[in-house]
Amino acid sequence: MSGAQTSLFILGGSSFYTLLLVESLHRAGVTSHLRRITLFGRDRQRLEAVARMCGQLTRASGLRTDFTTDFETCLDGEYGLVFNQLRFGGMAARDLDEKIALAQGLVADETLGMVGVSNAIRTLVGLTPFLETLRGKTGPYTLVNFTNPCSIVTQYMLERFGLPVVGICDYPEVLRSAYAELLQQPRAAVDLQYFGVNHFGFVHDVRLSGQSIFSELKERLDACALAPAYHRAFESIVIPAWDLIFNRNAVWEGQRQKPNRASFLYALEQELADKVRQTPLEALAPEPFLERLAARRCDWYDLIVTPVLSNLLQLARDPLILNLGVPDPFGLGCRTCVVETNARMGAGGHVALAPPEHVARLPEFTLVKQMKQAEVELLEAILERSPQRVLRACLMNPMIQDHRAVRAYFSALSEVDPLIKPLSPSP
Repeated sequence: MSGAQTSLFILGGSSFYTLLLVESLHRAGVTSHLRRITLFGRDRQRLEAVARMCGQLTRASGLRTDFTTDFETCLDGEYGLVFNQLRFGGMAARDLDEKIALAQGLVADETLGMVGVSNAIRTLVGLTPFLETLRGKTGPYTLVNFTNPCSIVTQYMLERFGLPVVGICDYPEVLRSAYAELLQQPRAAVDLQYFGVNHFGFVHDVRLSGQSIFSELKERLDACALAPAYHRAFESIVIPAWDLIFNRNAVWEGQRQKPNRASFLYALEQELADKVRQTPLEALAPEPFLERLAARRCDWYDLIVTPVLSNLLQLARDPLILNLGVPDPFGLGCRTCVVETNARMGAGGHVALAPPEHVARLPEFTLVKQMKQAEVELLEAILERSPQRVLRACLMNPMIQDHRAVRAYFSALSEVDPLIKPLSPSP
């Protein structure tokens, strides 16, 4: 698709982070290549407020910004880009999940481990009616999924509904920035070769201006804050999330010594929601909201969202690391298997690039396969509404594997979240 011929439809448009998304797109010059941005959400007051402030951000480009509470609006052929950032249960549910996980000796992470499991249950159940509607959309379009847990959500969208989806995450781009700083090189010159599932992968090569500098980088990794202490045990470079396997107790101890991450985010969300309720619509301005959101240091829109949308609008052809469907590399029986890997922009959209053959022989690949197998089992468990398979998926996940803690977590969560109860393994 080309600029000024298509529009962007944002699911979860009432999120205050939509302001950061639109501000990033505008700063990069992308908004001048769109016909319209439409925000979809369920909280009309907040949705209208966010849409109004987004309109102020893009006024200079003449872009039309509006909102709707009718999801079927996205079926209009005008929308060649559909962006998903829906969060089911809101930040309140994430806060609850994290607190219960920590109380049961489990690491709190909304994408990985036990909290990722309950997040996946809510998200897949909540998304299903939207995906059923979206399956009726005709004409060329791309669905960009930014909702966590990204891997299982993208797998569900692709395998069960056949949607033209690409999943995105800023994690590999954060690594790229860290390695560029370590090497004292421009970020754009550093090319990571990456493979895994979302938030759990490894770097198998790093190139500078086309030449491999992998060995040099490996030797200097001790000075990188994002390098696990055990990184020399592997041929590749594993990412910090591997701590949830090899350093789990220390991660949990560190988390429980301070307020959980979501408690801060929930308080911030409530603060901004109160500001909307207490301020007349015509008096709202985006700048105070952007200033408060900066406290989260959320640069993912600049790192991955805007580059992906720029590629899809044919404004750039940057190499990216994305969650895409590929022929099953693990032998798990999936019709198509979503992995996080290098990709390039082709005539019909992003195309995954196959990693070198030696990658499949690495021990790291075996652990990624186990994570993907646990994810596939969890997806089937949710679709079958099977508590037994949910338990099995948790025990297969190398970041959990504690049946006592799993049962205790579900028991506590089921008391306060009726959506979780039908899939809760019996105590």
